[in-house]
Amino acid sequence: MTVVAVCAIGNAITATALAEEKAGPLWLAKGLRFLCKKGADPETFKWKSLLSCIINDAFAPEGEWEAEPIIEGEDLPLRENQVAYAVAAKKTGSANFKLKTTLITIECTVLSAPMALEGGMPPRDHAWLKFTGCFVAGHATCTVNSPGEAVGSITTIAKAEVIYLGNDEEALKEEGPLGDYFSAEEGNALFEIDIGGTGCPLFTKGEQEVDGGVIAEITPVNSMGTLRTLVFPAEPIEFGYAWVKTGEVEEVTSGLKIFGTIDATLSGEVSFGLESGEPFGVRTFGT
Repeated sequence: MTVVAVCAIGNAITATALAEEKAGPLWLAKGLRFLCKKGADPETFKWKSLLSCIINDAFAPEGEWEAEPIIEGEDLPLRENQVAYAVAAKKTGSANFKLKTTLITIECTVLSAPMALEGGMPPRDHAWLKFTGCFVAGHATCTVNSPGEAVGSITTIAKAEVIYLGNDEEALKEEGPLGDYFSAEEGNALFEIDIGGTGCPLFTKGEQEVDGGVIAEITPVNSMGTLRTLVFPAEPIEFGYAWVKTGEVEEVTSGLKIFGTIDATLSGEVSFGLESGEPFGVRTFGT
């Protein structure tokens, strides 16, 4: 799913006039939702939780608010302090992930990644990443692994935050595509790798840090299903927008460095689902 991070959160952008009254992105779990309506005017229909319906009804004239249960295809958001556990689906075969630089390219065939999808707005997740079948492309006798791990195994613990990937106007409206921004759980190094063996490219051997942050697009969004996919494109996603509150987002920039100063890119994709096998999803805004 990721490699290390040159993370920069900058420039807070505010535009209350552009933002609708929404509530940031949310992970969704299968469940019952309700359509709250006020009177008979369809323009006033709003998606709410049952609790919202009850609260509105308590402060409105009797009969003004109604709650209609909607079951098929609907969902409940993961709220603050709620966690859903997910596991990446293993993909085998030709190398699925590439960490590419001007000096060296590392490829890995399998990613397994238990993940904790945390509720709240915006969702902040944790992942235990383990790449296996890793090798240095074009150098059969050159090896790579995380310090202390078996040859071909790269592991790390990463944190992630769901962000908007469209332009700033879309982000302020809480619309457009969504992504996960991955960075190190602690410090700057998302990954630590040890390059050894023989026949390695010049200046690459020894323990190295991959620093910075990387963004993956989440697909699909605004729907429910048993699998989501994280896509790290060959042409990196350079920035996105973190939700702060209604009408305010912060620009997030990504980028990876290895050997201290050499740019690196991570590409590949992985699918993941809940341990329970239940449908889940991610929504561009909470209700």
